[in-house]
Amino acid sequence: MTTRTVDATQELSAFLRTRRERLDPRDFGLPSRRQARRTPGLRRRWPDWSPTCRRCRPC
Repeated sequence: MTTRTVDATQELSAFLRTRRERLDPRDFGLPSRRQARRTPGLRRRWPDWSPTCRRCRPC
């Protein structure tokens, strides 16, 4: 990644994080943040773009 790409990614991450912090899940009919989540951390797998994902390629 180039420096500009990294900067844009970090800027987008910060923007989305601040927007998420403003939201209250109860406004959307979801349980409050105080309740424990079933799975901590990232809940989805992204094998298509994961840097550790190695697809089998025929020789």
